[in-house]
Amino acid sequence: MGFDDSPAARRALERGIAEAAQRKSRLIVLSVFEVPLDPQVDRFFGTLDDIADWEGKPITPPPELVELLGRARDEVEAAGLHAEFMWAAGEPGNAIVEAARDACVETVGVGEHHHGFRAGLYGTDVASAVERELGSAVIVA
Repeated sequence: MGFDDSPAARRALERGIAEAAQRKSRLIVLSVFEVPLDPQVDRFFGTLDDIADWEGKPITPPPELVELLGRARDEVEAAGLHAEFMWAAGEPGNAIVEAARDACVETVGVGEHHHGFRAGLYGTDVASAVERELGSAVIVA
């Protein structure tokens, strides 16, 4: 379940909770800190003096993601379920695909705000990218 602070993501979380309860399956909630480049991958471009002091060190989740996942945990627990809560940094589609592969999930849920005609024109249709890469079911809420 991809989760951010949008109304669409809240609907996706509600749908994920319902699906997990109905199927009696595990629920994984992933929040992505959207950045254009993966900060965990070494850079092979730029100059020596434009390397930040944090590069090469393990990164920690931004406080806003910690708070966001805390609210998601409250919703999941209020429904009487348990879930795994994860975060990733990078492009949302790639992060969701990598997390889904690592967790061997059958179904992925995303909010509709990254799905649709205009998103497809700009190459940001996360649901289509995830479905194309995984070949598994994607629920758009």
